[in-house]
Amino acid sequence: MVPSTPRSSRPSDDTSKATIVRVGNRPSALYHEVGPQPAVVRPDPAVARPGRDGVGEHVGAAIRSRRKALGRTMQDVAREAELSQPFLSQIERGQALPSMRSLDRIAQALGTSGISLLSGEQSGASVDLIRAEERASLVQNEADPSSAATALTPANRRLRAIEFDGGWHEFQQYSVHHNDEMVVILAGRYVADVDGETFELGPGDAISYAGGVPHRYRLVGDGPHRFLAVIVPDEFDVVERSGVELFTTS
Repeated sequence: MVPSTPRSSRPSDDTSKATIVRVGNRPSALYHEVGPQPAVVRPDPAVARPGRDGVGEHVGAAIRSRRKALGRTMQDVAREAELSQPFLSQIERGQALPSMRSLDRIAQALGTSGISLLSGEQSGASVDLIRAEERASLVQNEADPSSAATALTPANRRLRAIEFDGGWHEFQQYSVHHNDEMVVILAGRYVADVDGETFELGPGDAISYAGGVPHRYRLVGDGPHRFLAVIVPDEFDVVERSGVELFTTS
């Protein structure tokens, strides 16, 4: 992949496709609870989570299940994802672990998102707790094994959260999602390119944009770099009905 040349920044105006909330301009309110507090909910020990040791098996099973549900052959998916069929076969059997970038290509071929394939298994519970040691992670930048994309929500949630550590100092290809996305910078400095308009971001800054808007990020300076992305996954449509947003499966 040939790194893209960063585009020059343009002044923010009302036509901007992104909304930024700077750390010093956040609205805030005093919050407190009155009365007895609910008991702490502990996870059901019978609910299995794809922890770091099992992430390969989980991701492989998710890819295989999605591919078979669509009636796609492994050869077709591998060709569209620009991977070899033997490598995709190893991934599906949990014998090889793709990078997040490869998973995104596989997901695109299957009409879903890498976040959805990486997210934990559905539990059917009203509350899901994923401990730090149970997070499912993939390497984000193949040239930097310390970089990671980590799922923080299970697949049954209509809101997905993923934490990105590290990345690239040059822009890569644009990402486009069906639904809205919000990103908050946790550490380090970034430049966001949202459909050609660039924004410099630092710790505490939050940026959001509508579904269908191309976007990408690059690192600025030395690390650590980390941000949290929250998105409604591509398999859900957000529709407005009588002024109330509802979720429907696509």
